[in-house]
Amino acid sequence: MTEPKQDSRPHAPTRLSGRKLINAIDRIGEAVAFFDDQNRLVLCNEAFRLLYPHAMSLMVAGSTNAEIISAAVAGGDIDLMGETLEDFIKHSSEASQRQVWREFRLGNGRWIKSHDSFTEDGFRVAVKIDITEQKTREEALTAAKEMAEVANRSKTEFLANISHELRTPLNAIIGFSEIIRNEIFGPLGSPQYKEYMNDVLDSAKHLLGVINDILDVAKAEAGKLELQEGMVDIAELVRSATRLVRERVHRAELTLDVKVLEGLPLVHADERKLKQVLLNLMTNAVKFTQPGGSIVMASRVDEAGDLELTVTDTGIGIAPDDIPVALAPFGQVDSRLNRRFEGTGLGLPLSRALIELHGGTLSLHSTVGVGTTVTLKLPASRLLQAHPLELRPSDLFRPGDFGKPQV
Repeated sequence: MTEPKQDSRPHAPTRLSGRKLINAIDRIGEAVAFFDDQNRLVLCNEAFRLLYPHAMSLMVAGSTNAEIISAAVAGGDIDLMGETLEDFIKHSSEASQRQVWREFRLGNGRWIKSHDSFTEDGFRVAVKIDITEQKTREEALTAAKEMAEVANRSKTEFLANISHELRTPLNAIIGFSEIIRNEIFGPLGSPQYKEYMNDVLDSAKHLLGVINDILDVAKAEAGKLELQEGMVDIAELVRSATRLVRERVHRAELTLDVKVLEGLPLVHADERKLKQVLLNLMTNAVKFTQPGGSIVMASRVDEAGDLELTVTDTGIGIAPDDIPVALAPFGQVDSRLNRRFEGTGLGLPLSRALIELHGGTLSLHSTVGVGTTVTLKLPASRLLQAHPLELRPSDLFRPGDFGKPQV
């Protein structure tokens, strides 16, 4: 029987020669070096040698990590950035962990991220990656953020100062206008003067309101708006806000339908700011609804126990793409066309900021040519108590109706 022919090929994997291994790691883009358990260099590639030109003569087997780092620091190849040489050497050869990541800067300003991993017998594989572009982007983003914060603070301070400077003379104009309109020191003479004085007074109050809104928006963006909280009767708040818009509803020839629930719980909130929100929303609804249209103000406690207030109109509506613009400070949805409606664009963003300050939400749903619904939600945690709720009959304000609302 013939013996099977023996396979002359080696059964063990062929080992790379030292030269082949060096050639292999030289092809790696990152700087790579191997150190033994005594932190003596075994071999490194060309990219590693180029990191430290002043330590090039030490890039031979047997040189210690401390010798290489010391020569590189002495030659200005490494920027210690306040760290001592001893600490840098210790951190660059720390073998107490299996993996160590650290960042440092070269003398030429480039940033290196070092990844050291350790074998079971204590040999260290050091990989140095150039992260200069990443650090440049991070520094640019940080600088931009800091500049934005400084600009935001400067804007808030400027608006606070200018608002004070504007409000002082405006208050004087309002005060003297009221004195003249009421003819406290005698008759004006021509009735037309009194009409003009009413216009001056209305314009001054409008301007004062705009200034206050601008300051509130700036404070909201800077996180400086504060709540003066107390127990608020929402039904009474709705009654009060409705009374203030009643005449505008009449002049615009609209119908206002107020739906209020019996037994609404008291709410822990800032009454003035909530009233400001309701007035903003109802004023907007009046402004953007054509004669003969209607506005509905409603409230309820939803299934989650949150208090929900809605203002719905049959106005011109807003296109879906324009809703983010309408909710942005100074956003003017109609600015791309000839604007038909005056205003600063502060009402909705300020209202949203005030509601969010209460931990609530403001959402807007609209269809062009059909109308808009703005929904306010205050969290259940702000409601003092919950009661069974029943809907009262609607109270209607029609054109020409100036009776006291029975809300």
